Amino acid sequence: MRIFNLKLAAQMAGLLVIATLLFPSASLGDSRPSLTVADGAYSYIRFEKLLGSMPRDPERLAPLQKKADLAVGALFGRDIERALRLLDQAVLTEMIQAEPAITHLAAAGLQVRPEGTPITNLRLTSRYPLKEAKETPYKYMLRVRSPEGQLQWQHPLTLPASSDGSWDLDFPVQLGNYDLIDEPGPIDISLLCQDGVEIPIGQAHVYHQRPSQLRQSQQTELTNVSPLPSQLQRSASRFAARNRQLRDNHHPKRLADHLLNRSQLAKQLAQEIASLKAGIDPYLNATGDRWFLLESERGDLPYRVYAPEKTTGPTQEPLPVVIALHGMGGNEHLFMEGYGGGALKRLADEHQFLLVSPRTYELAQSAVFFDALIGDIEDMYSIDPDRIYLIGHSLGAMTTMTLADQRPDSFAAICAIAGDGRTPQSQLIPPTLAFLAEDDWMVPANAAKQRIQQAQESGANIRSKIVPAAGHLLVVYMVLPDAITWLMSQNNNANK
Repeated sequence: MRIFNLKLAAQMAGLLVIATLLFPSASLGDSRPSLTVADGAYSYIRFEKLLGSMPRDPERLAPLQKKADLAVGALFGRDIERALRLLDQAVLTEMIQAEPAITHLAAAGLQVRPEGTPITNLRLTSRYPLKEAKETPYKYMLRVRSPEGQLQWQHPLTLPASSDGSWDLDFPVQLGNYDLIDEPGPIDISLLCQDGVEIPIGQAHVYHQRPSQLRQSQQTELTNVSPLPSQLQRSASRFAARNRQLRDNHHPKRLADHLLNRSQLAKQLAQEIASLKAGIDPYLNATGDRWFLLESERGDLPYRVYAPEKTTGPTQEPLPVVIALHGMGGNEHLFMEGYGGGALKRLADEHQFLLVSPRTYELAQSAVFFDALIGDIEDMYSIDPDRIYLIGHSLGAMTTMTLADQRPDSFAAICAIAGDGRTPQSQLIPPTLAFLAEDDWMVPANAAKQRIQQAQESGANIRSKIVPAAGHLLVVYMVLPDAITWLMSQNNNANK
């Protein structure tokens, strides 16, 4: 059963900036490669990392707010190139504290695509043209930093004169030389401008063994293990799904390929297969950040779990759980990588709760997916049933409202950020706090507040808070600390 109006959700479009993470390849109308998931993801995450490094001061965030709103408007008009450029400009302006020069814009507009395993070539491609670019070459120093952040290698690079302000060139390298990169992992690639400004343009992964070979050998190990005890069968399925993420090539439309740290995943999987062979459940109270795939007859639900260090163990109290639902166009990675560069993970460390970030769409379709998700989490962690919380943004906020209406006894409290649509009128819903952005032209605060007041008059335990000088996108980062502090103060036993 559909638990909310999907047509309304589509009209809302939720967090449209994040739609750049999922758009199908968009033709640029010329010989340049089409825009991909990776192109949109890199610009957006770079923007959110900058946001996460800044104080939550509306006046200080105002320039970023303006650029973000313009980017959302550009996406409404299907002008994806302009949206990406606006995000890049916002980052550059803040980085150098001045209007960026053409050389800065040209570098920031590049996407780097590593080719070969080991890497033998970097393909540097413009994601959007710079019409104001002059027909002159731009000179840089291409730099590669190790997974530890140390400068490992650099070489002069020139963007040749371009008549249309775009570039597509191959740069032969030997980044697979393991004398150069001692430890496997993600390496950062940047361009150093002649004025000393260094601009990150992407990442590549260096491996000491092809991921596909490692995947096959580990799957063979699992197959050769003596029949596993019944209590480990479910964990073996989890391992198999995680192991399938080890691929040689990163598909441009498969976001997990670009956001999951393959080297970290490979290390985790090596430990997990060793535990399974020893008859130990590797996921029981496991700390750190892990990606899972919950498989069922109704469909698959990908989700990520982050368990802070020192939160689990035989002597620990059951964990509070925060389930975070992203907006339209996003996915299970959004709260982990976006929204202030993963600000919610930092709050999980501070408040010591288990963070669960599923893909929203399945939960929006049916509460059965929520039930299955909770069951899967309970299979791995000792959680406090009286301290399960739900927080969502935009489409995720709409889904939190509906789930709270359908499963009122499941949550100690919920928090909805910049959400619209149906507001539960029931007196049974858990305590609910709705944050509304004052300058949100997608979800007008006053209209949403009126619906919340109507729910209050019906007896619903819900209140709203308008966030001054906030728009639809940045409001999440601005309110997360207050939202989590309020959620952590709620308890099912105290609310009954």
